[in-house]
Amino acid sequence: MACAVILAGLALAACGGGSGSGGPGRPSTTTVAHPRSTSGTSTSTTAAAAHPAAWLTYGGSTARDAVDDTSPALGRAPTEAWTSPALDGAVYGEPLVDGGEVLVATENDTVYALDGADGAVEWSRHLGTPVPASALPCGDITPTVGITSTMVVDPASGTVFASAALEAGGAVRHEVAALDVAGGGAALGARCRPARVDRRGPAAAGRPGPRPR
Repeated sequence: MACAVILAGLALAACGGGSGSGGPGRPSTTTVAHPRSTSGTSTSTTAAAAHPAAWLTYGGSTARDAVDDTSPALGRAPTEAWTSPALDGAVYGEPLVDGGEVLVATENDTVYALDGADGAVEWSRHLGTPVPASALPCGDITPTVGITSTMVVDPASGTVFASAALEAGGAVRHEVAALDVAGGGAALGARCRPARVDRRGPAAAGRPGPRPR
């Protein structure tokens, strides 16, 4: 399985359902592509892809349109530049790009920084024990649930934020971790309580529904 990261254009897949070890199409490696006139994967003798514009949040910006309008049009189909080493879990959130690094998070609660030129692991940070899927009342991510949502980077402080599901002593908690983009050191960590979603609708949850027009 491989997750495609297009360095020119960066139209990236967001999180979704799956089965098995994260579901069909859910990667344990990351593949980067860039436009070239020849095909094939990059090697140590292949010129590295130019660093793309920063991609710091889901959809590339707060507009969530997944469009990088600072780069020129591809002009041709992209070709594979490199594939990362195997990561320790499935990837559901969009990879992010900052300062020549590709930042990826897995369902094993690990954040990776990959070299944008060749895919080598620059650093990794394991945040804790992911939650067994059997411990959760719903969902189709197996065998564990860790970091599912897309992370976000604050370029001013050089910090990447990740929301992780963690298990300890049979208890499940959610924690937002803040890591230094440059080296993966912990900037801070805070427990959070995700907003509850009642799938029965607002009226069933004790809240007024939309006013009729």
